Amino acid sequence: MRIKVKKQKRKNLVVEFDRNCIEILIPEYLNEDDNKVRDFIRNELRRIDNFKNYKPSKPLNRENLIEIINIWQKRTRIKANRIQIRKMKNKWSSCSSKGNINLNSEIKFLSKELIEYIIVHELLHIIVPNHNKTFRVLLSTYLPDWEELHLKLVLYSRVSLKDNYEII
Repeated sequence: MRIKVKKQKRKNLVVEFDRNCIEILIPEYLNEDDNKVRDFIRNELRRIDNFKNYKPSKPLNRENLIEIINIWQKRTRIKANRIQIRKMKNKWSSCSSKGNINLNSEIKFLSKELIEYIIVHELLHIIVPNHNKTFRVLLSTYLPDWEELHLKLVLYSRVSLKDNYEII
């Protein structure tokens, strides 16, 4: 796995994932040799390495998924028009403009916290169709640790955990 450090007009350090690369976005005033940057990279790699031990949970059945969906529909007071659980090749879930939610059938192998993140994410798309600030604030209201959950999901989805890291 390659690590690419990019300078940008920004205030904080950010990590982004691609299928073949981890990008570390840093403020222009920092150098990649700075301790702050090195510590950030080290911590992010540690989080990825810790994820190597992630074991998918015992698969949930359809009834368990529906129960989780119903609980979150009540909590958010957002009702999906239709929810379908089906095989999807490239996504964990999707939401149509008509309020129809599709969940990947493989979701049943994820931890309950990741399943809840996916469900809440899609329910919120019924009222906010994009990932703007309003969407992120709402997501934070229901799941304060959503960024960590998002990272876990991305790692589970994209990072090959046997890769070696090469900083470029």
